Amino acid sequence: MSVKNPALSVVLSGTYDQLVKLIPSIDNGLYSRFMFYMLHGNEEFRNPFDRNDFTLALDMERFASKYAELYMVLKAVPAHKQFVMTEQQEALFNRHFKYVKDWTRERISPDLDGSVNRMAVMAYRIAMILTIVRRFEADAKLSAPAFTCTDADLQSALAIMDVLSYNAIDVYKYLEKHGIKRAANQKQEPTDDERTLCCRYKQQGMSLRKIAAEVFGNANAHTRVQRILKDFGLV
Repeated sequence: MSVKNPALSVVLSGTYDQLVKLIPSIDNGLYSRFMFYMLHGNEEFRNPFDRNDFTLALDMERFASKYAELYMVLKAVPAHKQFVMTEQQEALFNRHFKYVKDWTRERISPDLDGSVNRMAVMAYRIAMILTIVRRFEADAKLSAPAFTCTDADLQSALAIMDVLSYNAIDVYKYLEKHGIKRAANQKQEPTDDERTLCCRYKQQGMSLRKIAAEVFGNANAHTRVQRILKDFGLV
């Protein structure tokens, strides 16, 4: 049996300890498929009789009805609608995520390459949602054959993803330290000779993967090389 059009969305809340049970390490491909947002506790006691909570519930019910209407309109559309970006927007989008990927590789780890690629896809989908919602407010029938993203919606999507990417980095750092596989790898401390070779090869201009292949016999150990070089301030 196969599913022709699989679709799965998950919204979860929990603690770091619960997260480790779901995603035991950053090597787990599940990590890059989530968007993360960290909530900080409130030191003040929350009044359980606050009338604003009731107002919030009414607002959510109103928005739910509105988006249920949008869903029904989209479901009834006889032909697929096309979402497009202008050439300038596409150029901005590519520049933005190239910078994010370069920055992440340099400051955090190449381990996040796949995550950044998926962040770009997520940002595109967020821009798509913002555009269709804006158009729905102007034209409830969504009669146009195609919808062009506005500059405002693109900037909003990129801003949202920037916040989520910083949160994803916080989660990455936690899993790198406490994840099952990472914790096991950290027990294997490199020898002094391995550290020396890593530094020497880096100063000769070799890439992290090349160094890993030369020193550890495995190009996939590039993150281990990066941690060694960080200790010496070489990355």
